[in-house]
Amino acid sequence: MAGLCVALPVSLACGACIGAAGLSWSEALHYLWAGLTGGTIDADDVAAYTIVWELRFPRAVLAAVVGAGLASVGVAVQAMVRNALADPFVLGISSGAAVG
Repeated sequence: MAGLCVALPVSLACGACIGAAGLSWSEALHYLWAGLTGGTIDADDVAAYTIVWELRFPRAVLAAVVGAGLASVGVAVQAMVRNALADPFVLGISSGAAVG
């Protein structure tokens, strides 16, 4: 459990650092840290700061939230059918998804 508590912030930081814009890891982490702590940003760096905080980081957080939601639904299905190996085909959820 402690490993997962470390892995989540690391993966959020990686998600905020990787992208098409030519930002280095150190720049992206600097902007991420400045946003979290209320640090100052130079006027020349506002565009890069905006890329990190308004595009990349919200997407990384949304991915984490969606992953947590899917995990919760998976646990609910396993608890409902009382089978640790339950999958969507047991309840016909996958077949119903093909209909529309």
